[in-house]
Amino acid sequence: MLATRQLEVALGGRTVLTDVTLSLSGGTVIGLIGPNGAGKTTLLRALTGIIPEDAGVITLDDRPLAGWPRRTLARNITYVAQDAPCSWPMTVRRVVALGRLPHLQPWQQPTPADGEAIEEVLQQADVLFLDNRNILTLSGGERARVMLACALAGGPRFLVADEAVAGLDPAHQLQVMALLRARAKAGAGHRSETGTGRRRAGSGRLASRNRQCGRRHRLGPGRGRWLRRRRRLRLVRQRRGARIPDRFDSKPFSAVSAGGTPSRN
Repeated sequence: MLATRQLEVALGGRTVLTDVTLSLSGGTVIGLIGPNGAGKTTLLRALTGIIPEDAGVITLDDRPLAGWPRRTLARNITYVAQDAPCSWPMTVRRVVALGRLPHLQPWQQPTPADGEAIEEVLQQADVLFLDNRNILTLSGGERARVMLACALAGGPRFLVADEAVAGLDPAHQLQVMALLRARAKAGAGHRSETGTGRRRAGSGRLASRNRQCGRRHRLGPGRGRWLRRRRRLRLVRQRRGARIPDRFDSKPFSAVSAGGTPSRN
């Protein structure tokens, strides 16, 4: 289980998250929603140990993140950044292979099992046909799918993805969300973050994205205060009078799912 208790994070002297307590267990895709500036990306980065907490604690299996060896932590939690950059002219297959590094010793060559894992995620993310392409020549949507494949290649218990389907065409948005649900159900972990739904059209996309999630949490405006989870999405923006339709439309969102057996060093 990945959990926080009374988490507080400050950036540049400004408090971004306040009193965040939650627990993420296996077998589901979890959506995090909230207005711009609520601290969604900050929370995702804190959950993966990229930025430190200023108060409270983040634990993996009841053990603080700081107490885990970095290699073991990397096997358990993977983060996919929004618009993740890639500056080196590497082939797609080489980039995806980087996701297997936590399972290899320094200078160790990939094993046949690593090759099978890489092949599988290339197919699942629909980038196998790009495997010999230079990643710098890909479109934004293609690159996003490659970075997702890289994250999945390591088989983490928790995949924390920031806007995992932003910039993808509708077909690939649906495909990626189906992939995350399947991985979660099979015991590999995932999570993601979504937008605000402030306009009527945006609200429809928010509804469709979150309907892909088994659970949803919301961060409130201001300093990332943790609000009571809503069971019905139509209540999320009720204060602003925005209606969130029940029908499923073309733009799914981002998510977290989790599961699997702890990886030990």
